[in-house]
Amino acid sequence: LITTQSSLETRALGQARRALDHYAETLFPAHAVLPPEAYGELEIDLALAEKAAHEAETKCGTGKRFQAIDTACQGSIFLRFRIDVPPHRLIEAMFEATRGLPPRDVARLQHQLAATNRWLPVSHVCPANRVDIAAHVPRVLADYDMAHSLAIVAEVRSHPTLTSAALRDTVAAVLPRGLTINLSRPDIVLWVSVYKSVCLFSLLPDYYPRKKYHLVSW
Repeated sequence: LITTQSSLETRALGQARRALDHYAETLFPAHAVLPPEAYGELEIDLALAEKAAHEAETKCGTGKRFQAIDTACQGSIFLRFRIDVPPHRLIEAMFEATRGLPPRDVARLQHQLAATNRWLPVSHVCPANRVDIAAHVPRVLADYDMAHSLAIVAEVRSHPTLTSAALRDTVAAVLPRGLTINLSRPDIVLWVSVYKSVCLFSLLPDYYPRKKYHLVSW
């Protein structure tokens, strides 16, 4: 998920694709493009925009690394990874690659990605209702290292009844016992975001040092 201004979506999509292609090639040169049958149906396709997603799939072609999903969520760009590198690995590597760049390179990167804001890898999705969200949290935390402190960041967009506070409380109620909560300086943020009828999950290290995953401003 890449956020942008609603008036800059087309520009942001082009910038994001070029950047992802560049970093996939340079940071993971041995990566492979997966055929459609390798990853099956994507839940966010079906829940947000089934027809638009199908049309995008047919137009995408077999050699594209990243497929845009048209979800009609203004200011939000969803890109489906069609490579054998998980989103978390590539986005983490991009943040590390841009750490400590000299001022001239920082200015160039800011210009190249000026239309983009947050770069958020999504690891899990489920229907945006409290029962399914609560049931899905253990899957998200299945490989979580309990030695790390955690904070919940809950966001809600375009949902008629669910609020950010209710979403946060739903997630907090099913966290495992013994987990260390640190609201100001957590090691990991459990990011939970509702877009229309879908809930997105991710475990994000260095969430606040990375300016909430603003790639060009951290």
